[in-house]
Amino acid sequence: MRLRSALFTTLLFLTASTVGGVAQASEVGIHQSQFGIRIRKVFINITGDPKLAHRLLSFFDLEFEDTGIQLTNTEADADAEIDVEVNAEVENANLGIGIMKVTSISNGKADTKSSCQSLGTQEDGEFFDSSSDGAATDLRQKYPDAKTVKLDPASDASASKTFLYRLPGALKASAFALVESGSADVTLRVDLTRQKVPVEEHILKYKMQMTTNDGSRPINSSGTRVISARAITTPDLCPDRVTDLDWLSTTDPLFQMAQNSVKQIRKSNRRFQTIK
Repeated sequence: MRLRSALFTTLLFLTASTVGGVAQASEVGIHQSQFGIRIRKVFINITGDPKLAHRLLSFFDLEFEDTGIQLTNTEADADAEIDVEVNAEVENANLGIGIMKVTSISNGKADTKSSCQSLGTQEDGEFFDSSSDGAATDLRQKYPDAKTVKLDPASDASASKTFLYRLPGALKASAFALVESGSADVTLRVDLTRQKVPVEEHILKYKMQMTTNDGSRPINSSGTRVISARAITTPDLCPDRVTDLDWLSTTDPLFQMAQNSVKQIRKSNRRFQTIK
């Protein structure tokens, strides 16, 4: 295929990576219907960011190999026309991370440990789903002979909906008995807090429309995807947790656009192959 069609792409961007609430993909105005004709030739026009257009074209070159579908430079020769606009913008957002501070007292001696828990895209999300298990395991390692644990009423676990609910089972699994009154081998105080992590996101914004020669528009979509991200500031307790934020984008969104588009064209064309 000639790179002169800088502006060749195709059809459909359906998948959206979701990792919590911030910076996740969104799509609006999606309309899909059956292709009324078999697609043998496609004319595609990409506008917007030249670098994104070139990358998208490269992915389509790979995906269209050996499909029997021809990309043409003129609208008159095409069975379908696809218009795509791709742009990149920088946006600021917040991730969230859970901080757990555990103070344990045994035989008059206090020990305090703070640790980072889950990191997620919803700054007010649930970051402590498995924290009770970790706290109980740490206690057992620290106090191998202890049998009973009492929770200090000054504990603050309001940042989690699950921690206190799961704590008794986690302590039992680590061979502790949780007591509500009287003396205990270990007195446990837990304080849970959420911390915001400001990040800078590079966002792909796209609009796509496909029109076939029979007048139908099987694709009409727009959306956003995270291309890459970096932390603006890092948590003091665990700066290494935000060194790599590739999980926010997972798969290259331009590659997904090319892959899913070609897949949908081929799927529709197979329908016509079964009709004799």
